[in-house]
Amino acid sequence: MDFEVLQHLAVATAIGLLAGVERGWRERKSGPGMRTAGIRTFTLIGLLGGLFGAIAKSLDEPVAASIVIAVGMLAFSAMFAVYRLRELEREKAYGATTVVAAMLTFGLGVYALLGDEIVAAAAGVAMVAVLAAREGLHGWLLAVVLAGISFIGYAAVKRFGAGKGLLLAAAAGGLVSSTAVNVTSAQRAAKGEADPKLLAASTTLATGIAFLRTVVLVSALNFTVALYAVGPLIVGALASFAMAYLLARGDIGARSKTVLKLRNPFSLRETLLLAAILAVVKIASGAATEFFGAAGALTAAFVAGIADTDSITYSMAELGRGSLAPALAGFGVVVASASNSLFKLIFGLGIAGRAYAIPLALGLGIPLLLGAAVVPFLLVPAP
Repeated sequence: MDFEVLQHLAVATAIGLLAGVERGWRERKSGPGMRTAGIRTFTLIGLLGGLFGAIAKSLDEPVAASIVIAVGMLAFSAMFAVYRLRELEREKAYGATTVVAAMLTFGLGVYALLGDEIVAAAAGVAMVAVLAAREGLHGWLLAVVLAGISFIGYAAVKRFGAGKGLLLAAAAGGLVSSTAVNVTSAQRAAKGEADPKLLAASTTLATGIAFLRTVVLVSALNFTVALYAVGPLIVGALASFAMAYLLARGDIGARSKTVLKLRNPFSLRETLLLAAILAVVKIASGAATEFFGAAGALTAAFVAGIADTDSITYSMAELGRGSLAPALAGFGVVVASASNSLFKLIFGLGIAGRAYAIPLALGLGIPLLLGAAVVPFLLVPAP
């Protein structure tokens, strides 16, 4: 018995199972026989790809092996696309994500047998992270954001000096993702590329801008809910700006004495780790809302806020239209923002240690305390 082949087949099957869990959860409200593929089907797709890979591997002739794989992929893709097309026609919708996910699952199953099963497994995790983080990825791609902030920061430091340059880059990054700014700042602090206090100020500034962005977003989505949320968020934003200035005032006018080292911002290990965390958090927050309804709304807000505040802001704005009291929905938006700040501190401590985490705790903690002081006023009925 070839145990190596069995091990590779197990990896191929596991990739399909992982994809099936995500697809099954996303389409969980569809009744039996109403969806093209779920947990069982995707698990079988991974195994099917592995079996085609095993057959191709057993052939001595490379051309014959290539033909087996090509015929298998074409036949499977055509069959799956037909069933998915019928499903989309019934739903009167458009979308190729499930078909592409199925093809990729089959292909990774093949590669788990013919190539490196570790690489196949890592690609499978990345695939599921992308699928689970669909809403967030429609607005930005995490790896691109990290790269953009890194290179913008480098260019800004070269042009304006360490103090102003990093803060300008952080301000721009805060409009997109303050979490990504924190990751970049923590990585720089860990490598000793700049003063940890200045880097903590960068994250604090980006967080304040993120608070204001949430104010604009919730106001545009549901003004009644916004009335209960903007007070703590605006106070938190103003306090963040003040703390960023206090942390960075010694470096604002300084020019960098050393050139920052350009490193590869597309670190596969770091990007996959963060993507996996985001995916798990989003699934957990969705489960909390699904199973506990309004009672679990604040729990969902806290969990979802760890990774992203935009998606939970959308959710709270919608819940505040009827299924959840506007005051509670507004409080949920505030909870998500607070959770995001706490996660930044934990992530910063884990990446860069206390030298970065201590000033970051001041930069993020004081705005949180001042914002929390405004929370009791959320109980006052909106006009």
